[in-house]
Amino acid sequence: MGLSIGIYLYRTSRPHSAIVGRVPGTEHFRNVERHTVETDEKSVVLRVDESLYFANARYLEETVMALTSQQPKMKNLVLACQAVNAIDASALESLEAINGRLKLWIYACTCVR
Repeated sequence: MGLSIGIYLYRTSRPHSAIVGRVPGTEHFRNVERHTVETDEKSVVLRVDESLYFANARYLEETVMALTSQQPKMKNLVLACQAVNAIDASALESLEAINGRLKLWIYACTCVR
């Protein structure tokens, strides 16, 4: 039983996420790496494909921070959480931390330019 819990925690500790863009002429959003889609360099949509809880909250923070360094012209980040069925208290804290860091990052980028 302990092994099963360990395997579950390991598998869900790194949730799949993807940058998505709009399929031309539709209202559908798909993974930019798999489909031909429209994107905007100032606005990035990051789809999270797993519920957020203590085991993967920090990984989401790291993913978002890596995205900010890869997308220097980004002004807006949308977290698309259609597949998120549950969020625990530690994940909520991580989302608040992400929001705070992004506000500082956007402010710093605005001041430098």
